[in-house]
Amino acid sequence: CGEPVPADTHWNVTYRGEDRAMCCIGCQAIAKAIIDAGAASYYENRSTEALDAKTLESLAPWALLLNDPQWTAQHVQSDPTESTHAQTTLAIEGLRCGACAWLIEKILAQTPGVLRAQANASTERLFVQWNTAITDLATIAQRVGSVGYALLPIGSTPIENIRRTSERKALRRLFIAGLSSAQIMMYAYPEYLEGGGLDDDVRSLMRTASLLITVPVMVYSATPFFESAWRMLKQRRLGMDVPVSLGLLIAFFASVWAWATNTGEVYFDSVSMFVFLLLGARWIEAKIRARTSAQRERLSTAIPALAQRVSPSPGAVAPWNLQINDVVRIGSGERVAADGRLLSERTELDCSWLTGESLPVAIARGERVTEGSINLGPAIEVCIDTPVSQGTLSRLSQLAEQAATDRPQWIAWADRVGAIFTAAILLITAALIVVSVLQGVAVADWLPAVIAVLVVTCPCALSMAGPTAYAAALAKLLENGIAVSNSQTLERLTSVSDVVFDKTGTLTDPTHADVTMVFGAPTLWPLVAAVAAESSHPLAIAIARTARKEISARHLAWSPSSQEHSQFHAGLGVSTVIQGDQIRLGALHFVADPSDARARPDTAAAASQCTVFLSVNGELRAGFSIDDTPRPEAASVIAEIKQLGRSPWCLSGDQQPRVDRIAQALDIPADQAVGQCTPAQKKERVGALQASGHVVMMVGDGHNDAPVLAQADVSMAVFSAAPLAKQKADIFLLHPNLSGVADVTRVALRARQLLNQNLAWALAYNLVAIPFAAAGMISPLVASIGMATSSLLVVLNSARLLR
Repeated sequence: CGEPVPADTHWNVTYRGEDRAMCCIGCQAIAKAIIDAGAASYYENRSTEALDAKTLESLAPWALLLNDPQWTAQHVQSDPTESTHAQTTLAIEGLRCGACAWLIEKILAQTPGVLRAQANASTERLFVQWNTAITDLATIAQRVGSVGYALLPIGSTPIENIRRTSERKALRRLFIAGLSSAQIMMYAYPEYLEGGGLDDDVRSLMRTASLLITVPVMVYSATPFFESAWRMLKQRRLGMDVPVSLGLLIAFFASVWAWATNTGEVYFDSVSMFVFLLLGARWIEAKIRARTSAQRERLSTAIPALAQRVSPSPGAVAPWNLQINDVVRIGSGERVAADGRLLSERTELDCSWLTGESLPVAIARGERVTEGSINLGPAIEVCIDTPVSQGTLSRLSQLAEQAATDRPQWIAWADRVGAIFTAAILLITAALIVVSVLQGVAVADWLPAVIAVLVVTCPCALSMAGPTAYAAALAKLLENGIAVSNSQTLERLTSVSDVVFDKTGTLTDPTHADVTMVFGAPTLWPLVAAVAAESSHPLAIAIARTARKEISARHLAWSPSSQEHSQFHAGLGVSTVIQGDQIRLGALHFVADPSDARARPDTAAAASQCTVFLSVNGELRAGFSIDDTPRPEAASVIAEIKQLGRSPWCLSGDQQPRVDRIAQALDIPADQAVGQCTPAQKKERVGALQASGHVVMMVGDGHNDAPVLAQADVSMAVFSAAPLAKQKADIFLLHPNLSGVADVTRVALRARQLLNQNLAWALAYNLVAIPFAAAGMISPLVASIGMATSSLLVVLNSARLLR
């Protein structure tokens, strides 16, 4: 913990064959747990001490929230396909370096029941997945706490205080370096102008003032570079901060020697300017990361503290206590507490927190409302239809945190290349020193070249611009209402060749389509309404809405008894039992046998016009035509997909003539619009494309296409997607507009383009700058400005994604 050890201590731990004294029993227990876990090398690699026992104890009240069932219901996501699997993302207090992250991952890997643990030192987050039948979150937190770290809910007060403290400290370092640079340039400028003509006393006074101003820069502002370099060297790694630190130290102490002996050149101005510009680049990088974090934090704070439940038990309750089929009342100006369906006639919602769209969204009865949205109309009632732990906000928070925790493969590759590049620079520097000494060159002649080589090199495009571009891409996508699940998704998007769309609910919005009963008795509308209400499919929503209108207009008063054995059949329809009768609503081959004698001949012609049918005990009783038209933005999205070099497809379970009509309206090639596809056939089609070398992105709502979403290389769930699709999709649109399909592709391509630009710039810059610096043609001041400006350039280039 870094605290002094009392002289009369009796707490000891054996480390590397030696007895080490501990300051207290708490630190003894933590150290013993680390060593017993086989992680003793942590002590060689860490850059800072872990939390002491007292600090851990002070954080205990916040850690207790992890044991709260109400908090768990809100923030822990369950896996629909594995009932015993759960996952969440937590903040880690005490996580300061890569060694800490490695230790936490190693400890949890040895914990029974933990399926996956991924710690990120830069975001101070832990993504953990576990088997609830074997362990629980409290046990996991206790295990991490045993080695000196605290797991806390994201947004906890201690975490936020530390984050703000770090931001203020970084700004102070930048301010001191900037102020020092400005002052030192005032003192250095006369020497640059006058050269040898400057009076010795004046020169000595100027250099003394420069030295005094540079000391705070070296001692305070440049500390992050020294700490990072020391940490990397202890881990036997090379990074950008190693040559940076060497260049600063050599330039500073060489200047001190020149000042003390009144010989040679001083480089105090180079040191201060270099630190200031490089800190400026990193400050901009931190602001980009903070912008991403702020967007993620908004997702976790958009749910109201209480919900006003109307039934079954009226009263104010916490949102995470709401159950499916609970009815809640949302007053004017209040936030929706959980995902559900609108029971009131209509209202308008402000979804700007989620979609970024400032215009209100009109919602009619039976349509979906999203938790966190603000009700702009009069008080409304909403029926909850999704468990809180699987709601939109819970899923989005998990997606955003997981994506931020992930590390793209190209960033890991850049780190490896950066290490090789840094080693090469150090070898060049060493060779330059050896050759100069062997040739008898005076130190005053070769020292500026050595400093210039160390300072002028710029591996920043590898170690800084990659993570910055990725963070900027995540922030841009979240601000555009698009959430991605992991870093690999952005990488795969750049190689997608074909984009496959589902029709109903994706390219079209049937919830607002015109529904007509082509054949059947009008008295069947109440029965139709009862069956359609059992499904959340967009077609069923449209039918139920029309049925309610017909019931009201015709003053039909028929109320069926409670339904039994209701079941949704993917790609087919919904079935239920009412008063002993088997009722089916869906595709013709699902509800009845067309060749059956009970299928009346007079309906045969009308059936060809229908999309959905109703049967009672196998007898075809009604058929419905649904005139769904393309979404307003669908044509422009398809056009943009083509401009991006992607080939659009449409796979649908609807009749082929309807699919052809939609494809023609959207300019999708006729041979790439296939109708009457079952979910299995959609999956086979995508599999065939992949087998021929195509990389496929599937866009759907998950009601009938969950298998094909899983089959595709990249899957996207639209705003109205089924809960399973939201849980499994790689990308989730936070707004009903389909433009996100093109947006996410464009951002991924742009991120890759910016990364390539940064790499090209770094290569060109270093190929030119290093030989000139080694030849002594670049002064340390110019080298420091060049390298820091290069760092700033690549960071600003990555930040263009945020425009």
